[in-house]
Amino acid sequence: MKKKKGRIRNLILFGTIKDLIDRYEYSELQEELGCLCKKDALLPLMQDAYVQLKAVIPETTDRTVQVVERWEYCSPMIDMNCHIRTRSGEILSPVAICDSWPELMSMPVYCLRRLRMTEKELLAGILWEVTYYKDSYLENRGKCNCKLKTTEL
Repeated sequence: MKKKKGRIRNLILFGTIKDLIDRYEYSELQEELGCLCKKDALLPLMQDAYVQLKAVIPETTDRTVQVVERWEYCSPMIDMNCHIRTRSGEILSPVAICDSWPELMSMPVYCLRRLRMTEKELLAGILWEVTYYKDSYLENRGKCNCKLKTTEL
């Protein structure tokens, strides 16, 4: 039990992904997205992800998201630095291959205290994660519980 308490003390809770996406408009994330995304071709996909995720109806889950390294410092930039865990701490998968957006939206997001990350940097990283593997993104987009009519990509 002592190990778990130590792990929790080293983490900062940023709220759920829904909290973050409701706090910021896509236009407010341009600087942060630009730092992560060197290919302008990915920006429309990230904007679509923002719109789609904002419309998702969250579902209760017992999972959390944990960020253990800034994306800019990882090689490859998408890896286990941003992953899904059980509440007991078991690592399940990278956020990039999460198969349930409704669950993802209700997951609390924790970052290691030493990362010194802003909410906007975190949200930009999450958007990048969900769009990184286009096939996985399109599959999730097709099955998500969205209120919006889907558009062609």
